[in-house]
Amino acid sequence: MKKFAMVWVAAVAAFAGPMAHADELAGLGLTLLPGGAFIAIPANASDFLGPGPRSITSGITWSSTADFSLFGYTGGYGIDSHGQWSGVPMLALNAGAGTMTIAFATPVRGVGAFMNYAPGWGDVPTIAAYDASHQLLESYVLDYPVVANAQYDMNAGEVHGFLRTDADIAYFTLAGSGIVATNLQVTPVPEPSTCALLLAGLGVVATVLRRRRGIAAR
Repeated sequence: MKKFAMVWVAAVAAFAGPMAHADELAGLGLTLLPGGAFIAIPANASDFLGPGPRSITSGITWSSTADFSLFGYTGGYGIDSHGQWSGVPMLALNAGAGTMTIAFATPVRGVGAFMNYAPGWGDVPTIAAYDASHQLLESYVLDYPVVANAQYDMNAGEVHGFLRTDADIAYFTLAGSGIVATNLQVTPVPEPSTCALLLAGLGVVATVLRRRRGIAAR
Protein backbone atom coordinates (compact mmCIF):
# COMPACT_ATOMS: atom_id res chain seq x y z
CA MET A 1 0.00 0.00 0.00
CA LYS A 2 1.37 3.37 -0.96
CA LYS A 3 2.13 5.58 2.03
CA PHE A 4 1.17 9.20 2.20
CA ALA A 5 1.56 11.92 4.75
CA MET A 6 -0.70 14.84 5.50
CA VAL A 7 0.66 17.93 7.15
CA TRP A 8 -2.08 19.82 8.93
CA VAL A 9 -1.95 23.40 10.05
CA ALA A 10 -4.23 25.81 11.86
CA ALA A 11 -4.36 29.57 11.63
CA VAL A 12 -2.28 31.49 14.16
CA ALA A 13 -4.17 31.68 17.43
CA ALA A 14 -3.47 32.45 21.06
CA PHE A 15 -4.38 30.45 24.12
CA ALA A 16 -4.66 31.53 27.71
CA GLY A 17 -3.00 29.23 30.21
CA PRO A 18 -2.40 25.47 29.92
CA MET A 19 -4.67 23.54 27.59
CA ALA A 20 -4.99 19.79 27.84
CA HIS A 21 -8.46 19.05 26.49
CA ALA A 22 -9.67 18.77 22.92
CA ASP A 23 -12.73 20.94 23.58
CA GLU A 24 -10.51 23.84 24.66
CA LEU A 25 -8.50 23.65 21.46
CA ALA A 26 -11.60 23.16 19.34
CA GLY A 27 -13.06 26.31 20.87
CA LEU A 28 -10.16 28.25 19.37
CA GLY A 29 -10.78 26.84 15.91
CA LEU A 30 -7.52 24.89 15.84
CA THR A 31 -7.09 21.90 13.58
CA LEU A 32 -7.02 18.64 15.52
CA LEU A 33 -5.31 15.41 14.57
CA PRO A 34 -8.10 13.09 13.33
CA GLY A 35 -8.58 10.40 15.95
CA GLY A 36 -5.77 11.86 17.99
CA ALA A 37 -5.42 11.70 21.74
CA PHE A 38 -4.05 14.67 23.68
CA ILE A 39 -1.03 13.97 25.86
CA ALA A 40 -0.18 16.65 28.40
CA ILE A 41 3.43 17.74 28.85
CA PRO A 42 4.33 17.21 32.54
CA ALA A 43 4.86 20.56 34.28
CA ASN A 44 8.16 21.03 36.12
CA ALA A 45 8.35 23.87 38.62
CA SER A 46 12.13 23.72 38.95
CA ASP A 47 13.74 20.66 37.30
CA PHE A 48 13.08 21.68 33.69
CA LEU A 49 16.51 22.50 32.22
CA GLY A 50 18.64 19.99 30.32
CA PRO A 51 18.83 17.68 27.29
CA GLY A 52 16.96 14.74 28.80
CA PRO A 53 15.88 12.11 28.14
CA ARG A 54 12.62 12.70 30.00
CA SER A 55 9.40 10.69 30.08
CA ILE A 56 6.30 12.44 28.76
CA THR A 57 4.15 9.43 29.54
CA SER A 58 4.46 5.65 29.34
CA GLY A 59 6.13 4.70 26.06
CA ILE A 60 6.84 8.30 24.99
CA THR A 61 10.12 10.06 25.76
CA TRP A 62 11.64 13.45 24.96
CA SER A 63 15.28 14.38 24.46
CA SER A 64 17.26 17.22 22.91
CA THR A 65 20.68 17.85 21.42
CA ALA A 66 20.74 21.33 23.01
CA ASP A 67 22.03 21.24 26.59
CA PHE A 68 19.83 24.08 27.84
CA SER A 69 16.54 22.85 26.43
CA LEU A 70 13.37 23.13 28.51
CA PHE A 71 11.06 20.27 29.52
CA GLY A 72 7.76 21.11 31.19
CA TYR A 73 8.83 24.72 31.66
CA THR A 74 5.96 27.08 32.56
CA GLY A 75 7.77 30.42 32.85
CA GLY A 76 8.30 33.11 30.23
CA TYR A 77 9.82 32.11 26.88
CA GLY A 78 10.44 34.77 24.22
CA ILE A 79 10.13 33.94 20.53
CA ASP A 80 11.07 37.36 19.13
CA SER A 81 8.58 38.73 16.58
CA HIS A 82 6.31 35.71 17.17
CA GLY A 83 5.54 36.82 20.71
CA GLN A 84 6.13 34.88 23.92
CA TRP A 85 4.80 31.92 25.86
CA SER A 86 4.14 31.71 29.57
CA GLY A 87 2.11 29.61 32.00
CA VAL A 88 1.88 26.47 29.86
CA PRO A 89 4.10 23.34 30.21
CA MET A 90 6.29 23.44 27.12
CA LEU A 91 9.06 21.64 25.28
CA ALA A 92 11.52 24.30 24.08
CA LEU A 93 14.81 24.00 22.23
CA ASN A 94 16.00 27.23 23.87
CA ALA A 95 18.72 27.56 21.19
CA GLY A 96 19.03 28.59 17.57
CA ALA A 97 20.37 25.19 16.53
CA GLY A 98 19.67 21.63 17.61
CA THR A 99 16.89 19.07 17.58
CA MET A 100 14.28 17.90 20.07
CA THR A 101 13.12 14.31 19.58
CA ILE A 102 9.92 12.67 20.78
CA ALA A 103 10.37 8.90 20.64
CA PHE A 104 7.59 6.29 20.67
CA ALA A 105 8.19 2.80 22.04
CA THR A 106 5.41 1.67 19.71
CA PRO A 107 5.29 3.51 16.36
CA VAL A 108 2.22 5.65 15.73
CA ARG A 109 0.26 6.68 12.66
CA GLY A 110 -0.05 10.36 13.47
CA VAL A 111 1.67 12.92 15.66
CA GLY A 112 1.68 16.69 16.02
CA ALA A 113 1.66 19.57 18.49
CA PHE A 114 0.81 23.23 19.01
CA MET A 115 4.08 25.04 18.28
CA ASN A 116 5.92 28.24 17.44
CA TYR A 117 9.46 29.46 16.71
CA ALA A 118 11.63 32.59 16.63
CA PRO A 119 12.00 33.73 12.99
CA GLY A 120 15.58 34.15 11.82
CA TRP A 121 17.13 32.82 15.02
CA GLY A 122 19.55 30.11 13.97
CA ASP A 123 18.66 27.17 11.76
CA VAL A 124 15.51 26.94 9.65
CA PRO A 125 12.67 25.58 11.86
CA THR A 126 11.74 22.09 10.70
CA ILE A 127 9.64 19.19 11.92
CA ALA A 128 10.13 15.63 10.70
CA ALA A 129 8.95 12.05 11.15
CA TYR A 130 11.25 9.00 11.16
CA ASP A 131 10.68 5.27 11.29
CA ALA A 132 12.21 2.86 13.80
CA SER A 133 15.36 2.57 11.64
CA HIS A 134 15.78 6.37 11.73
CA GLN A 135 14.85 6.63 8.06
CA LEU A 136 13.21 9.94 7.17
CA LEU A 137 9.52 9.54 6.35
CA GLU A 138 8.38 13.15 6.00
CA SER A 139 9.63 16.64 6.84
CA TYR A 140 8.11 20.10 6.86
CA VAL A 141 9.64 23.58 7.13
CA LEU A 142 7.74 25.99 9.38
CA ASP A 143 7.13 29.36 7.77
CA TYR A 144 4.49 31.39 9.58
CA PRO A 145 3.67 34.90 8.37
CA VAL A 146 4.80 37.58 10.81
CA VAL A 147 1.86 39.87 11.52
CA ALA A 148 1.91 43.42 12.88
CA ASN A 149 2.41 43.62 16.66
CA ALA A 150 2.95 39.86 16.84
CA GLN A 151 5.76 40.48 19.33
CA TYR A 152 3.05 41.33 21.87
CA ASP A 153 1.10 38.11 21.33
CA MET A 154 0.97 35.71 24.27
CA ASN A 155 0.98 31.95 23.72
CA ALA A 156 0.39 32.16 19.97
CA GLY A 157 1.24 29.39 17.55
CA GLU A 158 0.03 26.85 15.02
CA VAL A 159 -0.79 23.15 15.06
CA HIS A 160 1.51 21.07 12.82
CA GLY A 161 2.17 17.37 12.42
CA PHE A 162 1.97 14.29 10.25
CA LEU A 163 -0.76 11.73 9.54
CA ARG A 164 0.12 8.56 7.64
CA THR A 165 -1.66 5.46 6.38
CA ASP A 166 0.70 3.13 8.26
CA ALA A 167 1.73 3.28 11.90
CA ASP A 168 5.42 3.77 11.14
CA ILE A 169 6.34 6.97 12.99
CA ALA A 170 8.84 6.08 15.72
CA TYR A 171 10.41 9.53 16.11
CA PHE A 172 9.00 13.04 15.79
CA THR A 173 11.61 15.82 15.67
CA LEU A 174 11.42 19.60 16.08
CA ALA A 175 14.53 21.53 15.10
CA GLY A 176 15.98 25.04 14.82
CA SER A 177 14.98 28.64 15.64
CA GLY A 178 14.24 28.15 19.32
CA ILE A 179 11.23 25.99 18.45
CA VAL A 180 8.70 25.46 21.24
CA ALA A 181 5.77 23.05 21.51
CA THR A 182 2.95 21.93 23.78
CA ASN A 183 -0.27 19.89 23.60
CA LEU A 184 1.17 16.79 21.97
CA GLN A 185 -1.37 14.93 19.84
CA VAL A 186 -0.95 11.26 18.92
CA THR A 187 -2.94 8.76 16.90
CA PRO A 188 -1.96 5.44 18.52
CA VAL A 189 -1.91 1.98 17.03
CA PRO A 190 -4.83 -0.24 18.22
CA GLU A 191 -3.76 -2.61 20.97
CA PRO A 192 -3.47 -6.30 19.89
CA SER A 193 -6.41 -7.18 22.13
CA THR A 194 -8.50 -4.50 20.42
CA CYS A 195 -7.65 -5.93 17.00
CA ALA A 196 -8.56 -9.42 18.18
CA LEU A 197 -11.93 -8.24 19.47
CA LEU A 198 -12.58 -6.42 16.20
CA LEU A 199 -11.82 -9.52 14.16
CA ALA A 200 -13.98 -11.63 16.44
CA GLY A 201 -16.85 -9.19 16.02
CA LEU A 202 -16.51 -9.26 12.24
CA GLY A 203 -16.59 -13.04 12.37
CA VAL A 204 -19.86 -13.00 14.31
CA VAL A 205 -21.39 -10.57 11.82
CA ALA A 206 -20.33 -12.75 8.89
CA THR A 207 -21.84 -15.84 10.53
CA VAL A 208 -25.15 -14.07 11.14
CA LEU A 209 -25.27 -12.87 7.53
CA ARG A 210 -24.61 -16.40 6.21
CA ARG A 211 -27.41 -17.83 8.35
CA ARG A 212 -29.82 -15.16 7.17
CA ARG A 213 -28.99 -15.91 3.54
CA GLY A 214 -29.53 -19.63 4.20
CA ILE A 215 -32.98 -19.01 5.74
CA ALA A 216 -34.00 -16.70 2.88
CA ALA A 217 -33.02 -19.33 0.31
CA ARG A 218 -35.34 -21.98 1.80
